[in-house]
Amino acid sequence: MAFVSSSLALAWTVLSIATQGTLASPTPLDISPSLQEILNKAHQGPLYTYPTSLTQGIIPKAIHSHNDYWRDVPFYTALSVGAVSTESDVWLYNDTLFVGHEQGALTTAHLKTDGASTWPAVVKALEPLRSAGYLSSVNSTTFTSGAVTVIGTGNTPLSLVQPITDRDYFWDAPIPTLNSTFSNITSLISPIASTDFAANFGPVLGTSLDSTQLDLLRTQVKIAHGKGIKLRYWDQPAWPLSTRDAVWRLLRTEGVDFINADDVAAAAGDASW
Repeated sequence: MAFVSSSLALAWTVLSIATQGTLASPTPLDISPSLQEILNKAHQGPLYTYPTSLTQGIIPKAIHSHNDYWRDVPFYTALSVGAVSTESDVWLYNDTLFVGHEQGALTTAHLKTDGASTWPAVVKALEPLRSAGYLSSVNSTTFTSGAVTVIGTGNTPLSLVQPITDRDYFWDAPIPTLNSTFSNITSLISPIASTDFAANFGPVLGTSLDSTQLDLLRTQVKIAHGKGIKLRYWDQPAWPLSTRDAVWRLLRTEGVDFINADDVAAAAGDASW
């Protein structure tokens, strides 16, 4: 998986390593007119056009567009509500990268690839962004922020990221083991760490965490931020909506840096922003 960042502010891309296929073109439904204009004109010339009004009036929000493939218009819908992070599942087939969440959504039915073979193809595919100077990068001990920050998650091998001192891609560290198994991970390797909310905290009853859950959250935030690493929790409660919204607000209040959201419009419309 990989995080991508956008020109709204700092956008991140999460690339998830999977296997193969192609996706049908979506029918735009929930997208702003200026973004729709780009989609309509995208294939009319060799280069994309970028109207200066594209992001006018859009306020960047620390939202990660989870399950972005659910949207009628992936990526652009999240961008239109101000989400600065989005997620792409990447599959490799016959040396070609494809994007899609599940093999069932892809035209090719069978593949056996892993992160070790897929990640180098991802790094190679970043060349146009690299050549244009869009990518955030690290040079030994210095992080340079760019318009796009790519973070490999899922099956991305740490061994193909950590040893490379000069690079323009990063690794999504696991939050629970930042003070144990991965205590040597720094923000130069993992600007962001994530974990499964449900597996980490257990069920949420009502609209708040219990004292044990809250203590764990605060400990994890303190450890990550002590390393200069931002946090993102996925698989948060989605129902009832009162619980979902309360958890979003609590995470922000406690210092979690990115709100993972399937319903990006609801997350962006929260009054607490």
